[in-house]
Amino acid sequence: MASLCNFALQENFPAARAIHSHYLPLMEVNFVESNPIPVKAAMAKMGLLQAVWRLPLVPPSASSLGRIHSVLEALGLVEKTYAAVGD
Repeated sequence: MASLCNFALQENFPAARAIHSHYLPLMEVNFVESNPIPVKAAMAKMGLLQAVWRLPLVPPSASSLGRIHSVLEALGLVEKTYAAVGD
């Protein structure tokens, strides 16, 4: 975010737009559920905090968690996971 702002302040809008476009999926997925649930889930997936939920917060739904993880994988923020293949 600092780089994006610095580029914009330097009026290097193509570089600022490139950063924005790259991280737009992460910004969008942060709103699949009420804030700060997706942000906290993403940070937990990245190992930055423990996934502890105290009321009124609740864990994200399984589908939202899957979407969050997919975006993090696509951006290289977490390692890719592979599904087990049956025999």
